[in-house]
Amino acid sequence: FIHPICLILSLMIGPVYLKAYQNPLPRQSNIFDDNQIELNSLIRSMSDRRSHETCCGGRNGSSDKLQLYALPLSPPSRAVHLAVKLMKIPHDYILIDVLGGGTRTEDYLKMNPQHTVPTIKYGDYHLSESRAILMYLCEEFKGETYYPQDNKLRGLINHRLYFDIGTLYRRLGDALYPVCFGQRNFIPKETREALDESMQWLEEFLQQTTYVAGDVITIADVSLVATVSTYEACQEGLTSLDKYPKVKEWLEKLKNELPEYESACGEGAAAYRSWFQQSYKPDDAQKAKLVAQMTIG
Repeated sequence: FIHPICLILSLMIGPVYLKAYQNPLPRQSNIFDDNQIELNSLIRSMSDRRSHETCCGGRNGSSDKLQLYALPLSPPSRAVHLAVKLMKIPHDYILIDVLGGGTRTEDYLKMNPQHTVPTIKYGDYHLSESRAILMYLCEEFKGETYYPQDNKLRGLINHRLYFDIGTLYRRLGDALYPVCFGQRNFIPKETREALDESMQWLEEFLQQTTYVAGDVITIADVSLVATVSTYEACQEGLTSLDKYPKVKEWLEKLKNELPEYESACGEGAAAYRSWFQQSYKPDDAQKAKLVAQMTIG
């Protein structure tokens, strides 16, 4: 038996984290169930505003448009949504009813056997994994500006994409998801330090160039901004972004430059903050350390 929360986790961040959550650690009271209630509430709230929202087309998806199956709470979903807005790709945004088994239907599993979000469909072609989707969108919809053909620059963009999925986003997930899913109500020191190391690497990337892979926006920025916006949303439990001035400056720059940032990313990040705050309750000693960290940093 897989707890419903484990199902949601697998949908949002993939099977790699799922096993750790199938047998949750002993917990006080019913915080796990409380988090399920909170998650239900957040998803219902987003569904009320966005269910089957479309851009340039029909309510349930049009065969001549890109169809984006996604969930705003999911950072990878937000990255793809930002990309289709940036490239002005006619699309249907289809919010997946994850609690209702939306990724476990026969039709969805044909598109994406991993039953994760986001997934796209264009004609009879379908694809999952957000960073692969970003590359595909650039190649299919003439987005060379955001994924240039120059081999060295493309190599750097690929590096940043892999840095995101393999290092920064993974370490952010290690810090946040156990709290969001009620496994613990604090972030261990070693977990925060590993994430700090990753953020410092991003800070160093941005000390060299305006954007993460050069002096123009690329899909590497789109991918990483979805991750960093989630970091910002939950930074009451993390090292303050003030410690990473270049990252903070870059994030604010992208908020202003990416089309419809608030609806494509900001709202989902805000919902993630609410989800995180539901369980984040560090003790006084941890709070004191965080205050000192934010003051000194």
